Amino acid sequence: MKHARASSYIIPVKLKDGRYMLIHGYTGAVDIITEGLLKK
Repeated sequence: MKHARASSYIIPVKLKDGRYMLIHGYTGAVDIITEGLLKK
């Protein structure tokens, strides 16, 4: 099974509730994820 490489443009920002906002510095895409998902 081949693993995908994470983009070097992704900027994780920790939110007050413990989740993370991921910002893609090139495209401007934004997503909110849990800390557990961030660690994977």
